[in-house]
Amino acid sequence: WGNETTKALQKALRTPVDGEIWGQYRTSTTKQITSGMKYGPAYTGSKVIKALQKKIGAKADGLLGKETVRELQKYSGTPADGELWKPSRVVKELQRRLNAGTF
Repeated sequence: WGNETTKALQKALRTPVDGEIWGQYRTSTTKQITSGMKYGPAYTGSKVIKALQKKIGAKADGLLGKETVRELQKYSGTPADGELWKPSRVVKELQRRLNAGTF
């Protein structure tokens, strides 16, 4: 998951498009994003992550964590363990759906 995936997600969810995810804590989850992750302070969360959370039924706080990843995995039909692995089935499915315009 890098800048281009973030840009596509921002476009699909109609949030500002800059390829960056702002206001995040540095965690084992966020460290798996290869580029465009902007850590706090302030840890205010990201508009695109908040929009994603609303779409997939996660707590909409704008912070990318295990709960959000788990809900994204469920939404995407991939194994739901709340972790982003390299390679990641959920990221591949997210990219596939974004590229197909079906997310």
